Amino acid sequence: MDSAQLSEKAVDRLSSMPSGVSGLHGTRIVDLAAGTGKLTEPLATRDEEFDILAVEPKQLNKVIVQEGLSTMTPTENATVDAVIAAQDFHWFANLETLNEIDRVLKPGGGFDMIWNTDDYQLSQVHKAETHDFFSPPSVEDMAKWIVWLSKEAAWSRYSTLSQIAVLTGDELVRTKKTFYKAINSDDVEMNEKGEVALHGMTVSKKKTSLLGEHFNMQS
Repeated sequence: MDSAQLSEKAVDRLSSMPSGVSGLHGTRIVDLAAGTGKLTEPLATRDEEFDILAVEPKQLNKVIVQEGLSTMTPTENATVDAVIAAQDFHWFANLETLNEIDRVLKPGGGFDMIWNTDDYQLSQVHKAETHDFFSPPSVEDMAKWIVWLSKEAAWSRYSTLSQIAVLTGDELVRTKKTFYKAINSDDVEMNEKGEVALHGMTVSKKKTSLLGEHFNMQS
């Protein structure tokens, strides 16, 4: 599996979360920061024929496309069954966004978050904070995957990490040398093509809107 894509299994698990969307025809969903549509498009092809509003994406099939912000969603109060954020909530994880999500959700509606992450990026401690208009994450699901990359492709992927991407000159050269020394060691998992194994997982979490009426709540 290409880790830049969401597996069908992960999409199915997300849609089955207790947001009430699985199996319900025409359920209304807002996809925040839909981007390339890697979650939006699989959802749009499901048998439920979801009514999907994608905010800030490319043009997508079977999806209404509108410009907007996480703090300014182009929809009315309490009209949405579920809001989803795939691989992007860390960019707008603030109280203003949560206020806006709560504004558009119907009472009991769900806010679902999903990420792809490589195993080497996993933190050992996860601290969650919620506000009184959302429940703590009531569901956390995980689908593991593995992708095989050439050593050059592995370096290209690794070098996109912010702490590597900012390096220049001798420091970048030393870092790249260290990377190739590590990836050429005997304990690296490789296949018959000489590709290295990159393990990761797709993680999804869900919060439930408790009341759906706390518009403009201040911290």
